[in-house]
Amino acid sequence: MTRQKLAELISGFGHPMLSFPVFIILILFMNQPLEKAIWVSTLIILGIFIPMFIKIRRGTKSGRYTNFDISDRQQRKSFYPFVLLLLSAVTAVLYFTNQPEEIIRPILLGLILILINYTLNFYIKVSLHVSLTIFLAFLIFEINIAAGIVFFFFGLVMAWSRFELKRHSVQEILLGILVGVLIGSIYLIY
Repeated sequence: MTRQKLAELISGFGHPMLSFPVFIILILFMNQPLEKAIWVSTLIILGIFIPMFIKIRRGTKSGRYTNFDISDRQQRKSFYPFVLLLLSAVTAVLYFTNQPEEIIRPILLGLILILINYTLNFYIKVSLHVSLTIFLAFLIFEINIAAGIVFFFFGLVMAWSRFELKRHSVQEILLGILVGVLIGSIYLIY
């Protein structure tokens, strides 16, 4: 397998549209009663990830987005507000339906992570793949220290893949790591 193919495989496996919902849903089914896990998972999938997938798919088909990663910084400017709206709506539904803090907190911090990346995107294209993967490592770390450490190293491998694919510069990747560590640390501290 070539380095390019390996980088594509790693980047695809760690794509935020795959890694974040899979993780959240697994955690829900591991830690919540079945009915609540089904309800919240359905809300997250229907309220966030299906609309995002449709928007990205339409954008790539129409040529508005260069690729499924929305790697162009200018193209991200129109995408981030859409994601922020979806995350805000789902967070509000979770809050107003009195869901437990352990469900709301990671979604809310994910919203803050996206908001930081969006703000920074006006100056530099932060690696969302990397920042979300590092953030997920902190979420996993709380559940299982060894798995969290392994996932953190996967975040570093993800950083390599994004550089190898020429989707990000070293500076953009380091900033992604920094944002992920910042939000992940907030998660562990509070």
